[in-house]
Amino acid sequence: MNKKPSLLVILIAAVLSASCQTAQQNASAVRESADPAAALQKKIGGPVQVANQPVSSILPILEGESGVAMMLKGDCDPKAAFSLDDPTIQQVLDALTASSNTRYEITESNGKPLVVVSCAEKAPVAENSPVSLAEKRLLAKRIDPEWVVLNDLPALHTVMKGPILLENQDIRILSFLLSSEAHLNVKIMTPPGKKTSLNLYDPTVREVLDAACLSAGCTYMIVRKGEYEFVVIV
Repeated sequence: MNKKPSLLVILIAAVLSASCQTAQQNASAVRESADPAAALQKKIGGPVQVANQPVSSILPILEGESGVAMMLKGDCDPKAAFSLDDPTIQQVLDALTASSNTRYEITESNGKPLVVVSCAEKAPVAENSPVSLAEKRLLAKRIDPEWVVLNDLPALHTVMKGPILLENQDIRILSFLLSSEAHLNVKIMTPPGKKTSLNLYDPTVREVLDAACLSAGCTYMIVRKGEYEFVVIV
């Protein structure tokens, strides 16, 4: 005659089964946390909007969301501006580094994964170096002897609200952008094919001109001719 297992045996078996399942789940969680690639694929949930924020203030949030340690390396703390809808941690990192001119790599520290964000190496900018006011005056005289080069203009301090994002756009777009946003007359005299890229948030008109000309390898002058004041990009 077969005996039925006692209630105590059934309870012990159930506890052992539950313990094994818990151990397997914990082991899986440990493996997942040790795999930075898997952790970075976690979705944050909802839109992510960053408006001209320092990289150092964003990394702790991503670290908390992913469980992967993150650090900013080097003597820099650039600002980032981007907007994403329901991104993964990795997509946020990609947008963060792209908009702040930084880069990141996944490494290890004490056997644990570590994301290191560092400043991108600066490219030589000799041909884009700022042109002195005296050089601009000489250049202006060669173009039009009646031009008077000014050092400043009130319109250059106008703040252009929101992000200004341009990617490899013809420099001539500045004429439309600055005339519509700042009511500034702009004369473009650069050779054809000059391209510029911008990623600025709430910049002044001068900051837009500085960044655009640095990117495109040109310069600009604030000019007065008679009663008219305008910007010339050459």
